[in-house]
Amino acid sequence: VYRNTKSSTGEDLHEIEANQFAAELLMPEKCVGQYLADNKIRVITETTIAEMADFFGVSLQAMTIRLSVLGIV
Repeated sequence: VYRNTKSSTGEDLHEIEANQFAAELLMPEKCVGQYLADNKIRVITETTIAEMADFFGVSLQAMTIRLSVLGIV
C-alpha cells in the first residue's frame, strides 16, 4: 500500500537504508558466519540457501541477496 513505483528501483535512499537495516536485523553478519561455521558449510548451494532462509525466517531472495552483499556467494 505504501510502496510507490520508485521503491523497487533501488533509487530511493530511505528504501535502501530500510532494506539494509532489515537485512542486518534479520540476518546479522556474525550470525550468518556462525551458521556456516556450525554447519561446516564451505560450498553454498541452492539447498543451503533455502535451509538458511528457513533458519533465519526470511525469503529465499532475501537470503540470496544477503549472502551476495556479504561476499559469500
